[in-house]
This record gives sequence, C-alpha cells and structure tokens, in this order.
Amino acid sequence: MLAKIPKAARPETRRSAEAFASFYVDQINVAFRRPGGESLLALSSSDCEACRTYANTADDFRRRGQRQTADLLEVTSATAAKYNDDTRQVNVFFEQRSVEVVDGKGSLVSRTSKGKGAFIMDLRFSKGHWQTIQIKTFSG
Repeated sequence: MLAKIPKAARPETRRSAEAFASFYVDQINVAFRRPGGESLLALSSSDCEACRTYANTADDFRRRGQRQTADLLEVTSATAAKYNDDTRQVNVFFEQRSVEVVDGKGSLVSRTSKGKGAFIMDLRFSKGHWQTIQIKTFSG
C-alpha cells in the first residue's frame, strides 16, 4: 500500500514543498520499519539515484527478513532554499537516532549510529503532485 500524501503537501506552494520533503523523509522511516521501497519510488522520479538507493536498501531488508525497530530520522526543520519556476529545493535537517535492526525473530542484527545530518532535496511539481528528483546528503 502506498502512502497517502498529507493535505499540507499537495498544492504547488513553497510551504507544500517543505511539507512534502518532510513527508518523504518520514516515508524513508516507514520503508525501513515495514521494509519495502515501493512508496519511495512512487514519490520520486525514475532518475533520482538516492531515492532508488533508499528503496533498494529497504527491499534488501525485506528479502533478508530484517527491519528497523523505530524511526531512524527525525526532521528538525525543512526550509525551501530555492523556490522559483526552474528550481524547487528544500533543505531538510534531521537528527539520526540509534535504532536497532532486528531479524524476523526479533534478534538484534545491528544498530545504527546516532548523529545529525541534512538532505538537500530537489523537487518537481508534475501532473498535480510533488516528486523528489534528487537528494544530496550531508552529515555531521
């Protein structure tokens, strides 16, 4: 089942671009808690390499019977850095939590590391909805 885009993330406005970017990050969390990358692919363009990487990793979790036990990323802010006819770019800052990765029996496989990071997300509004077209990652 694909995620329902929140009402705040539907119109073609600056605030909606910010809401969509935050929603996309939440869908990364969902993809690793209930493994599968379908929603990420549905919310992104086919040429978004980072989007495919996140989706493929979530699919690999599913194939191995693994999942994360909680949300990995907590968005602390999302701000449209550029918003004009040519470019819609949102900076998303987040806290990365230390989260357990477990197998199908609930046994610990690994634990993610804690930290801070940011995504610079390029978005496009096409056919009545937002799409992620590129994600650049920064961590610190």
